[in-house]
Amino acid sequence: MPVDENFPLEDQEQQPPMSPEQQELAQAMQYMQETMLRCATGQKVMAASDAMMQTGKMYELMQVMEDLNVPEQIRMLMGQYMGQMMNQDPENGLLGFADYLQNISNDPQQAPLKDYYLRIRTAALALSSENEYKDYIIACRAFDQDKTPDAETARKAGVELQMKIQKMSGIGQQGEGALN
Repeated sequence: MPVDENFPLEDQEQQPPMSPEQQELAQAMQYMQETMLRCATGQKVMAASDAMMQTGKMYELMQVMEDLNVPEQIRMLMGQYMGQMMNQDPENGLLGFADYLQNISNDPQQAPLKDYYLRIRTAALALSSENEYKDYIIACRAFDQDKTPDAETARKAGVELQMKIQKMSGIGQQGEGALN
């Protein structure tokens, strides 16, 4: 049976083409993951990250962060801030993110989003007590201390990826003041 090219199949997802910046980011992400998999400690970080992503607490955190009643830009910033804080300091990043959320929720200018920030904070604190998160911290610590050339290359690729994310999102140019 011939397929009508003008009529998309129901099971095919129609996604807009990626912008050059999105393609560059996707390539940087792929490169970082490939370099992580070249060293044993990087493999452990990837496995621990995958395990953490599968927890119910991480699912709850993502559900709260993806609240469709909140402007998309704010939702994206929350995800970027959390990711940046966890990448910069895996051991304390999630708790730092929770503290940040507490601080911005106390800002009178943020009153319309106070409940959203506090719900994310509660979910982040719940995730921080999960064994999978603690395993992730241990794996990150070992990776950070790994002096092999492959680990050094993977860390450099991670820094480059974070710089691309910051550039694309404006984090670092706007800083935390974007929500203050």
